[in-house]
Amino acid sequence: MVSKISKFISEQRKNKNMSQEDLAKLLNVDRTLISKWEHAVCIPDIDMLNKLSNIFEVKLTSILQDKNINSDKDIEVLLEQEKNKLEKQHKRKLFKIIIPISILIFILIILLIKNIYFGYTIKTIKYNYDYENQKLNIGVPKLSFMMKINERNISFKNFRNVNTLESEIKKYLKTLKYSVCNDTIYYYNKDNDYSIIEYKVKNNILYSSISYQISIGDYCNTQKMIMYQEYLGGLLRIRGINENLMSLNGDILNPTKNDINKIVINLFDKIPNNESNEFRIILRVAKVNKNLKFDYIEESNGTYEIKNGKLIYYRDNIIKKSNDINIPNISIFDIKDNKLILENNYLSKYISKVEL
Repeated sequence: MVSKISKFISEQRKNKNMSQEDLAKLLNVDRTLISKWEHAVCIPDIDMLNKLSNIFEVKLTSILQDKNINSDKDIEVLLEQEKNKLEKQHKRKLFKIIIPISILIFILIILLIKNIYFGYTIKTIKYNYDYENQKLNIGVPKLSFMMKINERNISFKNFRNVNTLESEIKKYLKTLKYSVCNDTIYYYNKDNDYSIIEYKVKNNILYSSISYQISIGDYCNTQKMIMYQEYLGGLLRIRGINENLMSLNGDILNPTKNDINKIVINLFDKIPNNESNEFRIILRVAKVNKNLKFDYIEESNGTYEIKNGKLIYYRDNIIKKSNDINIPNISIFDIKDNKLILENNYLSKYISKVEL
């Protein structure tokens, strides 16, 4: 009925050669109200219907498109019914509009959150490592949830995308000490004494997953120690030539006249420094003189590393030296069967071959 009423009003207005503005002035209403009537957005009330019937010079029943109406009360009941129908239609239309808009807004919010950089937060995590409880302070991207701890692995979930999460993790890793071994970078937290040896950010349909592979201690240093032990047959060893004549502090031990002119070489490695993780060496080369004392040819210390089956000794400090030899800054020892054989023997004046 509403559409019939709207069509009737529009036709009658045009038959009278009136614009919507003209009809609005006659009714003393805004033009937009006429437009709403003619587009079936709403219907006139009984007072307006009476005025319209006078203006259009038609019966009220003609406007209402219903010949069965006999009284004002019937008209009011009919109008109320039509208004209720219109309200229900408007609600349905509004619902159809609001639902997709709400879904779109929700999707936009999710996309926005996924790409916003929130940074990371430091979480204290209770971690059981080799049956010992550890407390680790570890950087985790904000808004992470569902933490899981497996053996040497800590994982989280996050709704944000992979690129955003990786940038936050990389910012956190820059606060740690990094070291390189086996052409791989590892990240060491000195305060908590643990290493992140690998991290992964994986994209899933609804969320991203973050995982850290953890090792207690400086992982790179541990790997070096394992490798060095294999090459050298153990660390913290004293090795040398006639080393039984020299103590660790360089004192001569129980020499006899038969030991005069003997060359004594004493080399031993020290425990790696916790701050720098350097592997260090002390090297002493001496000759027993006729007074059964040492004439030092060299006493030095420095760092070493093992590369390609060779031990490379970098001298930091030469404490004592003989004037008749040139001590190089770097000495290279070939490693064979856990023995060190000096290449480019700078001690050839005193000993033909240095094998420790």
